[in-house]
Amino acid sequence: MIGRPACSRARLCAALAAVALGGCQQQVRSVTLAPVGKGCAPAGEVDRIVLQALGDFPPEPSLTATVKPPASLTLGSLPDAVSAITVEALDASGTRVALGQTGPFSFDSLLGPTLPVAWAAPDTPCAVGALARPRFGHRATRTADGHVLFTGGADAAGPVTLVESYDPGTGAFSAGVELDASVSIGHTATLRTDGSVLLAGGAQADGAGATRSILLASTGAIDSDTSPLGAGRAFHGAVLLADGTVLVAGGCARVEGDRCAAGSTLASTERFSPQSETWTAGPPLLAPRAHGELIARGDGTALLVGGEDEQGEATTAEVIDPLGGAPAVAVPLVAGAAAALDSGAVVIVGGASSASSQVIELGSPSDASTASAPLPAAVAEPSVARFGDGDLLVVGGLDGDGHPSGAAAIVPPLGAPRALPGLSPRAGHTATALLDGSVLVAGGRDASGAPLGDG
Repeated sequence: MIGRPACSRARLCAALAAVALGGCQQQVRSVTLAPVGKGCAPAGEVDRIVLQALGDFPPEPSLTATVKPPASLTLGSLPDAVSAITVEALDASGTRVALGQTGPFSFDSLLGPTLPVAWAAPDTPCAVGALARPRFGHRATRTADGHVLFTGGADAAGPVTLVESYDPGTGAFSAGVELDASVSIGHTATLRTDGSVLLAGGAQADGAGATRSILLASTGAIDSDTSPLGAGRAFHGAVLLADGTVLVAGGCARVEGDRCAAGSTLASTERFSPQSETWTAGPPLLAPRAHGELIARGDGTALLVGGEDEQGEATTAEVIDPLGGAPAVAVPLVAGAAAALDSGAVVIVGGASSASSQVIELGSPSDASTASAPLPAAVAEPSVARFGDGDLLVVGGLDGDGHPSGAAAIVPPLGAPRALPGLSPRAGHTATALLDGSVLVAGGRDASGAPLGDG
């Protein structure tokens, strides 16, 4: 886990504080902040701890207190609108050595007196739990309650069928149901507005693209099968649109190993209706594409970026109108990973079929692209996630020789990217933004090709 609270550009913290909170009716509420992460520690000796309550109210001194460890911290008569607590650890010189923030909460929803907080030294990854089944090429989907569902992927023995859930409150993974192997390799997992997760496509045992479509509950339990996809596909892109439909695009009709078979790349799209729970054909792509990524945009269109064409070469991005009211529009840039910003713009980083250090911002709705300062190291197919403060984490992927990379970088909205040390080489992993503002990096394969289970 790599932590960063939503309210700060520094990292997470390591100290244990007891908090007594009073509601607007003077009811005393006690909350104990409990550390999450077996490898998380401050960067120096903690001299004092600053605790601040956040919520829908203006900052004021009564909502902040400073204590010397191991003393507990009491904040009295706080409004019920408190929704999170930040903890900052300082050394004797006043230098920040750690920082943390709880996930969103309400007093009425707390199940007990203990509230978890993720923490670590500034700019330092820290270990949490481990997957029961190490895997690469999987999907990680954050649910509405903050848990992360892990589905599919592969290990040395083949497809991984076990669903696992990561609990940020404990830093642990728990095993769930077993799925059919056909939705393990090359499937997509999309969080829907009702909280369920739609799994679509994948590869069958004979390599043919799967048509199966499954709804998982937020707990990871199987809810139901839906109507099948119109065409079997794997390694496609998928995204939730503003109207609640799910769009899938491209992919391939046949898989060999963990890539698309030659000549099987698709140029078709399909849309899943939340009302009928059926799939219908969508508008065609400009050209066949597999391994691409779909990003929803504020104007109702979707950006398809990254991936490769029928020859296995990187291909330019395109903007899709899911309703087919306008033809797809080519965007003259090639990249490996993308992340949406609150402004509607999209930041595109790294390379697709070859390593690149590019960082490009694509505006919306003009589609004008602006090059930013490059990444510290060139990578292909990295994972990208956004910290709570808006910075991006670009982690892992393949280096210039096609080997798993240990490169990681923080990309701020303004300013140059900077390297983040301390991560082991990995590719085929996931990076998932958590509700507390940190990012969970999990799975993948290491430099030897072995699957990873660490988080």
